[in-house]
Amino acid sequence: MIPEMIFTALIVGWILHGRFMRLADVRIKYVWMIFVPLGLYSAALAANHAHVFKPHSWVFGLAQAVGFLSMMVVAVANRSIPGVKVVFAGLALNAVAILANGGFMPAASDAVKSVYGSIPAGDTSATVRHAIIDAHTRLSFLCDVIAAKWPYALVRSVYSVGDVITSAGALIAIVAIMRNPAYSKQPVLKEA
Repeated sequence: MIPEMIFTALIVGWILHGRFMRLADVRIKYVWMIFVPLGLYSAALAANHAHVFKPHSWVFGLAQAVGFLSMMVVAVANRSIPGVKVVFAGLALNAVAILANGGFMPAASDAVKSVYGSIPAGDTSATVRHAIIDAHTRLSFLCDVIAAKWPYALVRSVYSVGDVITSAGALIAIVAIMRNPAYSKQPVLKEA
């Protein structure tokens, strides 16, 4: 997700008289599955640095696919929260791009160079999860093609259309949760 959109959601929620504590008390089904992609990515990154597998091994593609599947399950289970259906749509777009490209999300070389300065010589990937878009890339318009850098972004990165849609859904969900006590674990108190 795009950090700036999450930060924006917190500010908008606060301006609209939402409460930050409702985010801590939100009732999310299968919340533990949110950490599956992080765990898989960390394991894949460690395996890459230890040279256990080749950088574009099927293991990394499988880890990416399972991570997206777990996030989509969480989205489906929590679809009653406003914005979560939008999150699911963004995740689905990313999943389509990843599955079409063998388990990897290719990134546009121009976008990577624009954000990071260059691609290391002899390296065909921006990270353990990404390949560079080439003639064999399928659905390249769904891949990481949006360069985000200063002054438009605090955190430099390359995003996909799916990332933008997922983050927009998260923005809607965060604001809704902050403003509506019905999503909180705490009982709703009636005012006298």
